[in-house]
Amino acid sequence: MSIDEMRTQFPKPKIIQVRGQGNLYSPGFEKNEGYPDFVQCSYQLQAPSGMHVRLKFNALDIDATDGCGADSVSIHDFDSQGRGILQAMHCGDQLPYDYVSRSFAFQVVLKTDFFGSRRGFNITYSAQSTSDVCSAGLKQCRNRNCVENSKLCDGNDDCGDGTDEEKCSRLIADDTECGLPDIKPLAYSDYDRIVGGMEALQGSWPWMADLQVKFIVPNGHTCGGALINAQWVLSAAHCFQEPITRKPDAWRIHLGNHNKFSKDVGEQIRFVERIIIYDDIPAVIFEKNGEFDMDHDIALIKLNAPVKFTKYVKPICLPDPYTQLSMIDNCFATGWGATRGTGSSESLKQAYHPIQSSVLCSRLVGGSFSPQTMICAGSMAPLNGVCHGDSGGPLVCELNKVWKIVGVASYVTDGTGTEGLCGLKGRPSVFNKIQVKLGWIRRMINRYT
Repeated sequence: MSIDEMRTQFPKPKIIQVRGQGNLYSPGFEKNEGYPDFVQCSYQLQAPSGMHVRLKFNALDIDATDGCGADSVSIHDFDSQGRGILQAMHCGDQLPYDYVSRSFAFQVVLKTDFFGSRRGFNITYSAQSTSDVCSAGLKQCRNRNCVENSKLCDGNDDCGDGTDEEKCSRLIADDTECGLPDIKPLAYSDYDRIVGGMEALQGSWPWMADLQVKFIVPNGHTCGGALINAQWVLSAAHCFQEPITRKPDAWRIHLGNHNKFSKDVGEQIRFVERIIIYDDIPAVIFEKNGEFDMDHDIALIKLNAPVKFTKYVKPICLPDPYTQLSMIDNCFATGWGATRGTGSSESLKQAYHPIQSSVLCSRLVGGSFSPQTMICAGSMAPLNGVCHGDSGGPLVCELNKVWKIVGVASYVTDGTGTEGLCGLKGRPSVFNKIQVKLGWIRRMINRYT
């Protein structure tokens, strides 16, 4: 089902008039039973005229899957024409901050598949006179947390998403060396591969960024990226090609995380202030057509606020412009992408990626491979390499004992970045080359910082 369909299509709801406070339970919750398989239950909570609906999650236990594609509870507001607008889709067990409708109503929809069941949800609903989540005198964060105004720009991420440190003259991140993880990555082994391969040590790739569609919680993972300084991430342009992903407010960026469905110690969350598609395509044009040059499949992301450098969150170094790479270099790709039945993809994976010659890649990949702007890397064995969801992730090499980013994942399948088959024999992955983009990267950061 497309995003547009999810926005507007749900079963005929049970109408609940919100006069005072009440509770909404998933089927079976009050009997301490799991919710039934293969159902769609819809509840429309309507406040009196001029009022708004507030939802508070007391319990949440929904089967957690990628993109909440199996079981989910979704929350829909309404626009001025009465059309449903998806606000959030939840699975897993992370309790969200309260929701308050902008209209007079919320629609809550439980959707389940035919396999597996969990406890469900318990939501308290009430009516209030404003659409504000926070009380007067408190700052509402992007994640709907509430903090005191006195904590704005104090150098601490009190919101948990950087909202209180946005547009501050004082940065919350300290200077640190790049490319030097406190936790040493696991060494290369023959079975390293993201398509079913080796789980990384938590914190060993501290520049790894997880690009998520923000309305899916806990994990709307779509692409990878790499932190190159306190407020900028490198990724692939094709990650933003779909209509819903072209605007900055569609995204949530996780750094320092390891597991898909649970929050990790040291994890930091940010939102996106700006997306720059090479070589600075005007946003109004890109948001309209989503077109870019695949020879330059690279993008820069400006975070809403700087991150704080820790042992779990550190930047990767940019390469020297004249570095010559070879098959003997120690290079890796990392990501949370699909494993195609060869192992769990719930944690960050790493794959040893030897550099392949441009001549070989031109023969294997064909005319789409441009040696001037692309790097070919990865094992020639089957079931090795990056896959769907690994797009935009970094190819990093240890050069003179320092890790440097040399590419971002572009062609990650035998096809395109989003379609085709992963891990085929004799099909290495293609990465957009960073060395030829150094001037552009520095210009964009200087222009928009």
